[in-house]
Amino acid sequence: MQESGAVEADVAYIRQLPTLAMRKAELKRLGRVHGDGYAWDVRRALDGSAEDERLAPLEFERHADPRAAALSAIAHAR
Repeated sequence: MQESGAVEADVAYIRQLPTLAMRKAELKRLGRVHGDGYAWDVRRALDGSAEDERLAPLEFERHADPRAAALSAIAHAR
């Protein structure tokens, strides 16, 4: 059990826990101690394949409309 409040430190701690049940329990505890938003940040940091990391980088200089650039990137990711 650790109380850090630093996402990177908590991710490193959770990764070294030996069982999935212990990891889930620690994520739940982090949510109670630091809030659901913080626990969500830790989950995203643990998940190396987060949705936004798979998206192609936006090329705003090539698009006059940033919304169109974002929609185009999402369409290419699927």
